[in-house]
Amino acid sequence: MISGRAVIGKPIVEAYKQERLQDWIGCKLSDKCIREISKKRFDEFIKDCTILKYEIPLKSGKVHKQYAFNWIAPIEYACKCENRGKPVTREQLIKVTSFLDKNHDIWDARRKVSNTKQFREHAIDVTLRQAALAVTKHG
Repeated sequence: MISGRAVIGKPIVEAYKQERLQDWIGCKLSDKCIREISKKRFDEFIKDCTILKYEIPLKSGKVHKQYAFNWIAPIEYACKCENRGKPVTREQLIKVTSFLDKNHDIWDARRKVSNTKQFREHAIDVTLRQAALAVTKHG
């Protein structure tokens, strides 16, 4: 249902339920979302690291790899544009995401941020590796 600037419906409710299960600051792709993406496009997203397979931290349940949006990839792209096409460094990406390095004094915030920082490290490694491959491939 759309009314003015409010949007209410099953996708919003599903996103809210999914978010409540997670224990990080990130974006897990639901199975329904993945089914809506063509196989070809999904494979492209995996290849270009827009989507990563990762052990998304949940508040409970079995540990297994799921798909997450790689929010580091657009940050790396923006930094590369600022660098006028020069490669982006790990240090630049850490600096741009330094909001995660604030010391929190509430346990659940500290745990969520710690989990998010682990994803950041993984995503930076994968994203920079992919960027280096792209440079090598395209000259």
